Amino acid sequence: MFTSLHLKQFKSWTDTGPITLAPVTLVLGTNSSGKSSLIQSLLLLKQTAESSDRTIHLNLGGDISTDLFNFGELKSIHKRGAKDRHFSISFSFQRTITERRNQVKSGRFAASYGQTRAGSTFIKELRLQNSKDGHCFRIERSIAASPRGSRR
Repeated sequence: MFTSLHLKQFKSWTDTGPITLAPVTLVLGTNSSGKSSLIQSLLLLKQTAESSDRTIHLNLGGDISTDLFNFGELKSIHKRGAKDRHFSISFSFQRTITERRNQVKSGRFAASYGQTRAGSTFIKELRLQNSKDGHCFRIERSIAASPRGSRR
């Protein structure tokens, strides 16, 4: 079960701050206040995780037979007017049943996505932290600096 959600530069949200989730969570607000964006962020993660194409870092949709939602292009989910070219989705979770002894029972997942100048989406940073012992798995994409005078 998700226990919290945090979005940055996602659709209408600059930064949601940590949003506490419970077994029953009501999302209330005026029209166009970002309620649907909270749910869509979870759908985006779900269809990315369920995608059979492991070369896709973020499944924005388009396959009507398998995808839950078609987000279009990355610019349609990135906060309008944001100066940087990335957004992030993170959540905390608590599992009630584990099949294997070594599985993470509770923790935090965070992913930051970016866009290259050519327009392709990539994972900028990915982090999974175990609440029990604090162990953390983290990867970060580093983009090597271009030699002087070269063009990207």
